[in-house]
Amino acid sequence: MTGAKATPAERRSELHRASELARRRTRTLVLALIFGALGPALCFGLALSLELDPFGRFSVALHTAAVSGILLLFVQVSGRTRAPRASALLSGGLASSALHALLAGVLLLPFSIVLLISVIGLLGFIPFGTAWVLCRAAREAWSNAAKLPPRPRLALGACGAALAALFPLGQPVAQEVAYAVAFERVDLATSDALEHANAALDWVPCLSVEPLKDEAGSEEDEARFQRLSKLCQLRFGFPIEQEIWAD
Repeated sequence: MTGAKATPAERRSELHRASELARRRTRTLVLALIFGALGPALCFGLALSLELDPFGRFSVALHTAAVSGILLLFVQVSGRTRAPRASALLSGGLASSALHALLAGVLLLPFSIVLLISVIGLLGFIPFGTAWVLCRAAREAWSNAAKLPPRPRLALGACGAALAALFPLGQPVAQEVAYAVAFERVDLATSDALEHANAALDWVPCLSVEPLKDEAGSEEDEARFQRLSKLCQLRFGFPIEQEIWAD
């Protein structure tokens, strides 16, 4: 038994819906290219060429968050992830990445305002556009997961957000804790104090030298400064004076 034929009004409504979906997808693709590829590439390229590092000790975490967010954005834009469970997971990851992009934009805001006079500061507002595009993609992915019951959908979204935030939030916290332990061990009156201090830093991936440089830069005790410099030599292969002089 065949189903009833669609009325002309229903066919027009279906065509209008398909046309609107196609237009929305085109807008998403254009915005993803502008704020998910070209804009970040300009920002990263400018920072490298001018040897700027506005994020300091959080640079590794924020750059990792930026790259992972861009990758998730293009996974969504590619249209290959349509399964409801995968879409719910992806939606959470995109939402988390949007927050990271917003945080990067806020951290860059003072530099952006100061550099507006040379037009370069406009690039500092790109992370806000990236955050907006990531939010759009998160809403689309969330909509694709509408067939799921509310609880599994919410649970998968929260899981995706947690996974996307695991390194960007966990690495800076682990780094600060590891350095706090290392600085305590530097002050131990033992011959192997520096080795123990260095061992405290072993378990943190992508370690930044900035906390060590800040600690040494504010140190007035010459003997402790030399111990911190030796720790830098042991950990990173160069004395801390090199970094301080470079700044």
